[in-house]
Amino acid sequence: MADRLTNLPESLQLRILSTLDAKYVVQTSVLSKSWFSLWKSVPILRLNSYDFENHFSKFDKFVEKVLYSQREIMDLDTLIYKRDKVSRAMILKKVIDYAFSHNVKHLDLWVDGVEGREWPVVLHGFVDSLISLRLQSDENNVRCSCLGPLSRSFRNLTDLYLKLAVITEQDPFSGFPMLNKLTLVGCQLNTNSKTLKVHAKQLSELSILPYEKDIDCIELITPKLKLFEYKGFRFPKLKTCDGLPNLDSVVVAFAGCSKRYDEKRMFDDLMMFFSKVYSVKSLKVCKGIVRILSMFQEELVSRCPPFRDIKFEVEDFDRRPSESIMRTTEYLEFISDMKGYLLRVTHCER
Repeated sequence: MADRLTNLPESLQLRILSTLDAKYVVQTSVLSKSWFSLWKSVPILRLNSYDFENHFSKFDKFVEKVLYSQREIMDLDTLIYKRDKVSRAMILKKVIDYAFSHNVKHLDLWVDGVEGREWPVVLHGFVDSLISLRLQSDENNVRCSCLGPLSRSFRNLTDLYLKLAVITEQDPFSGFPMLNKLTLVGCQLNTNSKTLKVHAKQLSELSILPYEKDIDCIELITPKLKLFEYKGFRFPKLKTCDGLPNLDSVVVAFAGCSKRYDEKRMFDDLMMFFSKVYSVKSLKVCKGIVRILSMFQEELVSRCPPFRDIKFEVEDFDRRPSESIMRTTEYLEFISDMKGYLLRVTHCER
């Protein structure tokens, strides 16, 4: 088997090794002399504590050993670091520094938690190679210090994904000059206000999936925004400067209402939300939203979201039984009525 692998072109060998976690890639060094240093040239480095069966001290030592090993090539395309439990800040910092020093293009850090509850992204100058950055924590909110003024250091970053990050900057994203896609999952605002500011002139895709109810308003300065996805417990007010002229698609869903008076609040929030995305060409909602709108049909007709030409879709995002309360025939009839209503050309003052 080793001979057959050795006879393959080196480019194909590296491609095969790139699909494996680092533990198994390093083990290939014993196959033959030609494989002894080959693992050091793999363009995708996958460090995963799962391979060490919860022996985290062994995993940390392995990570340090790999990072200190001399690579045959300086550039690294992708670095993926996954660790269960709370990750030591020192190890994380070494992983991040290693990635930046090897001109990484895609950096994905996925941990249960971070020691000190702050991502140790320490920048010295500009990070020109990085294209996508994913910082994911599963257990507790972690402060992200690379936002705000420090974001200017990421001159070519186009894709940013943050999960359970604490946002402390008033204007966290405007410094990224090339940011095209932004995803915020369960992120917490820790600023003087409950307004999330997304000022990014090159942004094309924005996804916000909040776990908490601490966002009252979203302020958008995103003239090139084409896709806006929002899935949460409530719908905040939207502030825009130009009406989002390039918006093509909006996806909205929510987790459901626990009390009767919340349903009317949700309906009012939806009406206000819809009035700010009037230029959208495609609107996709969850069944729960259709149910909320169906409860206030007369008011829905009297209030006028300014949709002109729209593709309307309903989707089971979470497939929760509680969202399928309406009978099938009643549900389909209302979908038809609401789609017709949204397509009406009506002028009214708002």
